[in-house]
Amino acid sequence: SFASPIMSGAEILKSCVELGLSGVELRTQPVEAFLGLTPELAAGKKDGEKTTATSRADDLRAFRKGASMEKAKEFRTMYETAGVLIEIVKVDGIFKMSDDEIDYAFTLAKTLGARAISTGSPIEIDRDNDKNPVVALREIAEDAIESEGLREALIVSLQRVDERTAAEAESEAPALLAEPHHMHIQQQDRVCT
Repeated sequence: SFASPIMSGAEILKSCVELGLSGVELRTQPVEAFLGLTPELAAGKKDGEKTTATSRADDLRAFRKGASMEKAKEFRTMYETAGVLIEIVKVDGIFKMSDDEIDYAFTLAKTLGARAISTGSPIEIDRDNDKNPVVALREIAEDAIESEGLREALIVSLQRVDERTAAEAESEAPALLAEPHHMHIQQQDRVCT
């Protein structure tokens, strides 16, 4: 985990190459810095002064609206040339984003070649200098989050949805078995058994 918020995309890539990694889950921050997001805006500052959350959100929204996907392609090429694929893009604060910003996040992920987007949930208790796994366990123990909701989310994330109806699935079986390739397999199975 390269959790330093000040690491550039190039520094993260260098670390990935040194470790022999061929794929990475990458936060949007180093990509957006490469696209031109200033450290001040990323930190929520304007003219050296801390801005309000609303002002920062508005400024980020404006930046994202004008962000160059051509520059994002350059970022992707930099990683792919080094043999590191950007598999997942982690988008912080996605639940507070406007529809346009969510579209931006998906477009950015697609442009970077990612196959998924991930996000985290806001911490519901005081961190108390604990690491993330400890905080998560404390949240469950203190009923700060609903454990049944976590269980359901896990089940849903692992399910594979077959959108065919039962009738469609049944009608496909005889057609598949009638194909010569499948008949050949059936005959071989009989010979081998």
